[in-house]
Amino acid sequence: MSNARKLSSDELGQKGEARFRELCNNAKLICNKADYDRTGWDFIVEFPLEGPGPGSSLDKRATPLSCHVQVKTMWSGNDSFQVRLSAIERLAKEPKPSFVYVLKIGDDLEPVAAYLIPMLDEALATVLRQLRAATAEGRTRINQSRIRFPLPAEHMIAPSGEALRSTLIRVCGPDCDVAIRRKAEQLKSLGFEANAFQAETTFVLENENEIADVLLGLKPVQIEQFRGFETRFGIKLPVPDMNGSGLMHIQPNPIDRCQIVVRGAGFAVPASVPAEIIVPSMRLDKFKTKYLVRAELFDIEVTQAGMQLNTKPESIKSAKLSLGDWINFFRMMTIFSAGAATVEIVPASLPRARITTKIGAFPDHEQSARILSAFESVEVLIRLAGAEAPLVLLGDVLPAAERYVAVAGLFSGLNCMQPLRFRASWPKGALPEEMDALYIDAIQVAGIKLAFSCIATMVHEAGDGDDMAMLQWSSRAVKGHEVISVRSYLEDYDKFAERSKSETGIDAVMMATYDEEGPTPG
Repeated sequence: MSNARKLSSDELGQKGEARFRELCNNAKLICNKADYDRTGWDFIVEFPLEGPGPGSSLDKRATPLSCHVQVKTMWSGNDSFQVRLSAIERLAKEPKPSFVYVLKIGDDLEPVAAYLIPMLDEALATVLRQLRAATAEGRTRINQSRIRFPLPAEHMIAPSGEALRSTLIRVCGPDCDVAIRRKAEQLKSLGFEANAFQAETTFVLENENEIADVLLGLKPVQIEQFRGFETRFGIKLPVPDMNGSGLMHIQPNPIDRCQIVVRGAGFAVPASVPAEIIVPSMRLDKFKTKYLVRAELFDIEVTQAGMQLNTKPESIKSAKLSLGDWINFFRMMTIFSAGAATVEIVPASLPRARITTKIGAFPDHEQSARILSAFESVEVLIRLAGAEAPLVLLGDVLPAAERYVAVAGLFSGLNCMQPLRFRASWPKGALPEEMDALYIDAIQVAGIKLAFSCIATMVHEAGDGDDMAMLQWSSRAVKGHEVISVRSYLEDYDKFAERSKSETGIDAVMMATYDEEGPTPG
């Protein structure tokens, strides 16, 4: 060992700090020394303010880069360094960019190499990992604990001011705020993997068969000795705020999507409803396990014994769905109401295994067929009008269900309406056995106004009472002609009537009257 190696560690450290200040001065960096070096850093290094640039102003110029630096000085033969864990914790958790600057000194007391190690990525993870390990071991006083860092070749730089300046700019980037956000994110996220949070608890069950219902979220459960744990860097620690007892309601995530296809005898078209498949989060005995197939308006519970369907009355009342979704739901209920049905559950991603079962009749759903017919009728009218189908509530359709069915029936060859009647005198000339008349009216669903025209074949009978000249005309047949969507009853509806008269050449018109609020008497 040369005489130079007889420098004490304090003398060597002072030499390194002096050289670092000299390097900063050479690079035109502002170097502020800590007066009391117990805070994990030796210097605050700041870049000078720059001009605002062309087209900008002083109030908008960028904040210059500023960082904290701990200087470590060692002899050239060393390949690692040690620091107190308490000191490096402060440097690592400093919100601004922070670095360890390592200066290697040769026997001639001149710098031979330098390393600039940012407190990011693996270096930051090393500090956080050691801090967590100390917590797990119950060592909260860490001022005597030390941590060793290697000197990676990728962090080696020339021992010059220019190399220091360019490396600080490269690591931190041009925007100081971005560098601060990047470090803050790493402080929160490093060391965490999937399923970092776990819980242990004891369920209080009335009977052992309830466990599947609890795991599927079908019912809440009383819990005791609930404890939460967090795993970071592979070290598991309890979470103080996640301890206690109370009532827990699990909300499980689905493992797959599927289609529920329901078929029944006498139904050419099956019902097809999208749903999610949910399974218990733990393995259960095959006689106790249960799977849940969850749709918007109902659930299906699948067990060893078979399947049970449970509708959701509140969802049926409040859900706003497409016409197709409502049609498939009430087609399914109509099939069930008619007798035995076959249910197939077809997963989207899981192996193509189908579950087939029989569900008996639903005596409480006799109205399903009528509601289905109403939704199918609305769909027909919307399609004939070329309008965009809206999302609808069940309450948008039920009040006028019979009228939707009757009007749609006119366009599909079914005459479900009461005969149309009017009284009128006949002008001079031969009286025909029958004549055509236009029937024009409107209907509304979920805010969409539909005007429609029909051609009615009218037949007459003699009037009665004192006015024998008046004839009573009644419709023998009514056939739908056209459906359109209208924006205004006051304008579009009347224009539609005039166009229908012109296109059909029929002058006799029976027409309902409307204002913007709806039909008017008369």
